[in-house]
Amino acid sequence: MSRYIVDESGKLAEASPAPLPLIYTTVYGSDIYYECLLVFIKSLILYGKYKGKILIFTDRIGSDAEKYIPEEAFSQVSLVSINHKNYSQRYVSGDFSMTDFCPIVYFDNDIVFDLDIYPMLHKIWRASGACVVTEDETYPEMSSQKVADIVDSRRIGNWWGLEIIRSDFSCHDKIFPLANSGVIGFPDYYMFSTIGGLVFDLYNSPPNESLAKWFGDQPFLNYVLVKTGLGEYKTLRGTCRFLGSAEAFSSDRRGLVHFNWARNEDKPTRMKAYLDYLRLLS
Repeated sequence: MSRYIVDESGKLAEASPAPLPLIYTTVYGSDIYYECLLVFIKSLILYGKYKGKILIFTDRIGSDAEKYIPEEAFSQVSLVSINHKNYSQRYVSGDFSMTDFCPIVYFDNDIVFDLDIYPMLHKIWRASGACVVTEDETYPEMSSQKVADIVDSRRIGNWWGLEIIRSDFSCHDKIFPLANSGVIGFPDYYMFSTIGGLVFDLYNSPPNESLAKWFGDQPFLNYVLVKTGLGEYKTLRGTCRFLGSAEAFSSDRRGLVHFNWARNEDKPTRMKAYLDYLRLLS
């Protein structure tokens, strides 16, 4: 869906002040991830104040999945059978047509929303590239210099694709973004299909099999954003806090809390605890 039309004066005007957003996620495997999904949706509706379409790529269809959908969100949710039971699913639309939606935003389902999501969605819709959150606050020593000059003494750079980016000479003078693939905002379907298609192909390319096995999709997302110049790193800056199993909660809400550092049963437990914390603050 184009955001512009030619108006009666022959000039370009915004097609609609009210875009049609789509928020989607993927979930498969054990009940742990579906328990995360339940909190994810509850927070999206209650604190994200989201009223648009929610798409869930899932390996469970029918009542096995529906019991993890809050009743108040039933009319908004579409369950679609997963085509790829791996990280690459987040980059393709599968059997669901996304062409009429904008913006299109992927969220990992271990995220809790704690602010109205619409200002964020509007910024993504107005962006010229794919909007991502970065981990540069956590690893400033890696995000403050050119790719060619990074000294990866902790051997962690491949979580964001340092090896594959550095192997491409045209990227040597670029800044290492440290984009986290848990939040990816595409302003429209064209951007989704362009970037998503490239990441999908890289992830599934035989020469990249080992990198994908150990580090997932994130290296390839970073490489595509750097190589194409289509990464938007400022749009979502300061909107996400990364937490694990022990950190204290903060009353300073950013919009998103990503429990990416929590493991196994700790994920839904911590997510539920944070949702309870938000209720106490209300």
